[in-house]
Amino acid sequence: MKNRWLLLVGLFSILLLVASPTAAYASPFTGRKSVESSSTQFLIESPSGGGAVWSQVVLKVLIDPNVYSPSSIEVSAGRRGIDSWKTYITWFSVKDWDGNGAPDHPWLDRLSFIVYVMGVNESLLAGTADITVTYYSQISPRSALGYASLDYKRVGGQYAISYVEIALAVRGLSTVGIQNVAAHEFGHALGLGHSNKRGDLMYPAFDASTENRLVVLPSTLNLYALALTYGWLSSGVFSEYRGRLSVTLPPSHIAAAYR
Repeated sequence: MKNRWLLLVGLFSILLLVASPTAAYASPFTGRKSVESSSTQFLIESPSGGGAVWSQVVLKVLIDPNVYSPSSIEVSAGRRGIDSWKTYITWFSVKDWDGNGAPDHPWLDRLSFIVYVMGVNESLLAGTADITVTYYSQISPRSALGYASLDYKRVGGQYAISYVEIALAVRGLSTVGIQNVAAHEFGHALGLGHSNKRGDLMYPAFDASTENRLVVLPSTLNLYALALTYGWLSSGVFSEYRGRLSVTLPPSHIAAAYR
């Protein structure tokens, strides 16, 4: 049982987040609350109709350089795209969004990723990887820059992600572009579908003229959707997400960006 998600080349003008975690979210997206509140992050649907989610907190990621040398700047760029998720998950999880003096989603920071690169440190990988990332010059269809294919398993009568295969099509991409595509596909590997907001990391179209130059970071919307789907981490007992598969930011999270 698989889900496959593609990132397609687009010709859209995209707003990018390029600052530190605090500064990047000072004015999320366009900076207008009405637009922010209407932005939607969709979740990948599991075979049971719930939201796709892992049942473990440590994910082992294996990068296969394939068309590049293991020490190439292109491989390092893809790794930065993956690493950016942990940086922003940590930032999001410790933030007091509703102003009550305590973090709203501390459990999300339990998610962690161990990255291995073939030809560098794959000998340290115990067992098999949970997520593989392979570099290709081109994949099918030709308009796709990457895809993530998800497999599932049953855990206590519920579905959980068991394995994800990511392919990156790197022809014509700068190292920044590779970083952005890798980060987008890794968002799928965590259970996120596409968002409907241009400029968001999980938006399905890629603006080569812009995204080959400027880094796109995980947004507040992306991270809030993860906080919902991985709510089981607050108790430590796996439970498949059964909420809405279309997520919008609550007023508290929108307002926090303007405090």
